[in-house]
Amino acid sequence: DPVPGREKPNGGVVIAQLSEDEFLVTGVHARLNFGVGDKQKGKNLIFRTVEQGHFENGKWVVDFVWNGDQTDYGLNLTGEPAILKIKLATY
Repeated sequence: DPVPGREKPNGGVVIAQLSEDEFLVTGVHARLNFGVGDKQKGKNLIFRTVEQGHFENGKWVVDFVWNGDQTDYGLNLTGEPAILKIKLATY
């Protein structure tokens, strides 16, 4: 959705799929949400884990784990660049 009060969008997101249910995301000024595909139709999707972090010597280092209040209505990426490792689950 467009940001209220902005004529032009000024955000963006890059998403890399690491596995069927795991993604690496980076971006600024954006809201991000995921949905189920055709194979999962009728199921609900949740964020199992959302970790904010960085890479050090090629290894993922967790700086912060987002809680449910921060993920309930999608992931809000602010003006501060962030790298998120996201694991999804269905039920």
